[in-house]
Amino acid sequence: MAQTVVTPGSDTSSKAKPELIAEHTVRALQRTVPAAAPAVVFLSGGQREEQATVYLNAINQA
Repeated sequence: MAQTVVTPGSDTSSKAKPELIAEHTVRALQRTVPAAAPAVVFLSGGQREEQATVYLNAINQA
């Protein structure tokens, strides 16, 4: 199952902390992905490699 990281909309000028991104992404996954799903693969969604890595690290720590 492929997922993208939950990030603020493109209309916003504010930057969200990686911990907040992780919290919302994990919550969305818990609400939508069946527990029996064997894996979740994240797509960068157009993010830079460095930013995607920061977000994935925060998700892993959450």
